[in-house]
Amino acid sequence: MKIIPGDWLMNAGIVGYLRMHKLAGKRMPDLSKGFIEIDEYDLSGFTEQYFTTVLNRISRGMFRLSNEIFSDIRSKIDDKDFRKIRSEFTELEGNSLRKIQLDYNKFDLNLKLIIKGLEDYGKKARDLCDKSLSKHPTLESKHIHKMQKGIDEQISQNLDRLKDKNLNFAYVYLNNFYRNKNIIANPAVSKIGRKRAFHKEYVDPAVERLKTIADQSNNGFLCRFCKQNRVVPEKFDDVNSIFAEGMFSTTGITISYKNFFYNMQPDLFVCDVCELLLICAWAGFTEIPYRFRDKINDTQYIFVNLPSLKLLWDENENIQSLYMKTAEDLQGTVYQDIIQDVFLSERKTKAKWALANILFIEIKTTPRKDAERPNFRYFHIGEDVASLFLDEYASKAFGHIGGKVEIGNGLEVNLRRNVTTRILDHDSMFPLCYYLIDSYLDGKNPYSLGNVFNISLISSIRASINAGAGKEEGRLLESKQIYGILKNV
Repeated sequence: MKIIPGDWLMNAGIVGYLRMHKLAGKRMPDLSKGFIEIDEYDLSGFTEQYFTTVLNRISRGMFRLSNEIFSDIRSKIDDKDFRKIRSEFTELEGNSLRKIQLDYNKFDLNLKLIIKGLEDYGKKARDLCDKSLSKHPTLESKHIHKMQKGIDEQISQNLDRLKDKNLNFAYVYLNNFYRNKNIIANPAVSKIGRKRAFHKEYVDPAVERLKTIADQSNNGFLCRFCKQNRVVPEKFDDVNSIFAEGMFSTTGITISYKNFFYNMQPDLFVCDVCELLLICAWAGFTEIPYRFRDKINDTQYIFVNLPSLKLLWDENENIQSLYMKTAEDLQGTVYQDIIQDVFLSERKTKAKWALANILFIEIKTTPRKDAERPNFRYFHIGEDVASLFLDEYASKAFGHIGGKVEIGNGLEVNLRRNVTTRILDHDSMFPLCYYLIDSYLDGKNPYSLGNVFNISLISSIRASINAGAGKEEGRLLESKQIYGILKNV
């Protein structure tokens, strides 16, 4: 069965599926064809791969000590010493994770490896407390013991989650993406277990569909995603599920909103193969590391949508690689890096088209919308914005912007990231310059004027590009004109 890129959600599902495919050591398809082919043999071992990918995603957080654990010692030592201590624990976290070699075709073995690795990490973290904290005369033994107790409690809680026979850690995590979706995001557990129930509910029907794709009748409705498989609904109320939170809760609606049909006849259905891809979408999103998040964007995950399947895969992998770096100066440059990479990797005539169809999507997921609001932000790269990022002088100015600035009520933002998002939002740079000059006059930051100069230069180049856009070749398309990338194929 050929799978062709469609809207951003299906594309995230394709990237998520391919990531699991790659991690399992399977041969990657030729993406330059513009489509992927899936048959029943490609889904061999998929359940093991799926649950191992969930396990890998949540285990990263389990090897990361919470800020609360460090809160007591932070007030007792100076910032330089605290940063050194924190970096030692961060290094231990990374080393402990890297030692665990996962086999994505053996979930049960992976679970045991991570449990053992987490136990070892807890012991080493306790030892590091004695070794590192005892060097500071301002820290007493009670402070060290308090931190060790916090480590023990966090490790113990995480081990209990991993040792739960019902694999509730999987549903707790996936419920953020697919609210109350049967098995993967629902606390109810079948007698046969969550993993086997998942295989029976999602993998077996997809495999059966792939086996019989050439023999299907003309009965039913065409799948709204692949336009190949026909769906014969058991009841017409199922039409509402395509918009439900169970498909993707951040953009979905509650099942109480009904009547999505045309001329009294509902026809919005998704086939078993496409549903399997859609529940891989969470893996297509890249988690934004904590140090790169801020309260302004208030997002946790990022996905970049592109009109070329190969570019779609390459650039989302590029984002994942960029965020694995530990350099602090990476913050806020991911948009610029991806845009420049697309420009350099495509022929000049094609680069304009590719650049004008980049869509960055950032989301914040929540398990319940009535308790906490999710967040969905998108940034579209029009030719005007792309031209700015690729301008030689603007590019140098971007590189010289650094640090943070307080923008009121004690809220700090990373300058480079905030400048980038303001460009993508077509927003004014004036507020940033105002706060930077204010911080300079107050003596808080003597280097603020350098940032003001570079931000002003970027703003000037942007105005020049916009002013000249309509003179010779006609005015550039506005960023909201993104029909070509959002339409269903």
